[in-house]
Amino acid sequence: MMKKHVFNIKHKYAQYLSCITNLKSNEVAIHIDLSENHLCKLSTEVQSMHLGASKPQVTLHTGVLYVNGKKSQSFGSVSACNDHTPEAIWGHLKPILNYVNIQYPLVNAVHFFSDGPVTQ
Repeated sequence: MMKKHVFNIKHKYAQYLSCITNLKSNEVAIHIDLSENHLCKLSTEVQSMHLGASKPQVTLHTGVLYVNGKKSQSFGSVSACNDHTPEAIWGHLKPILNYVNIQYPLVNAVHFFSDGPVTQ
């Protein structure tokens, strides 16, 4: 079982590396790590806040955009919406895809890499 797992990891990494280093002029790759919730804190808090108050959470969406295998650009957004649904993920990706469309108008293929949840 362990051999199969190690093989899968090595194969995925080889395919990932091959994809981002061999991008054509009409392709980009987006590596995303989405839906990480974080508690908000205040710089000064009253004791009741510190001892279990219901603190608001935000979701961080981070990623890296690869263009032509040579250029990369990291990006991130913060959202008060803590949904991890496909619709919420597309809501985060829409500005990134719009950016790609404006900055690289010849791109007609996007390769997505993620940490693997089925919903993404």
